[in-house]
Amino acid sequence: MGNKREARSEKREEYIYSLFAIRYSLRQRGFSLIEVLIYVGLVAVLTISIIGTLITLAEVYGTLAGVKRLNTSGASALDRIIRTVRDAESVDIGVSQFSSSPGSLTLNMSEGSVSFLVENGVLEVEEDGASAGRLTQEGVSVSGLTFTRVASSRSEMVMAVLELTTTARGATSTKTFRGGAVVRGSY
Repeated sequence: MGNKREARSEKREEYIYSLFAIRYSLRQRGFSLIEVLIYVGLVAVLTISIIGTLITLAEVYGTLAGVKRLNTSGASALDRIIRTVRDAESVDIGVSQFSSSPGSLTLNMSEGSVSFLVENGVLEVEEDGASAGRLTQEGVSVSGLTFTRVASSRSEMVMAVLELTTTARGATSTKTFRGGAVVRGSY
């Protein structure tokens, strides 16, 4: 039994010595200066690449967000103009400005009047002479608004051309929206 204990003790000592030897050899190995410089260079190149990619993604996101605002503003503003023209009784020719930019349109409704006009690059709607709000979103400006009136002996039609501009992260986007409607009260 003493032999077994001694054998176990020797094996344990050999095992502990081998672990110490491995740790000691790992401590002695380390990295050379050239290896450290190569690793630092690789990390620097990788970091610069990632940062460049993130900057590009941020610019693309900003541009796409601006284009989305532009499309949303144009579609909703033109839709509001066209719906109001359809619901109108007649066009107030004396107050409206046709075939010029920025034009204005005043419509006589069954109760009161509605006007569309541009002030400081913002498309606004007025109801009975009082401001009812803006039709374009923040960051979107109206670079052109032209109304054209086409009248016949039985009806009249209004066509609108709305040009909007937005700038996001140095990139300027411009889009033109067109639409028209017959004034229902005219036929």
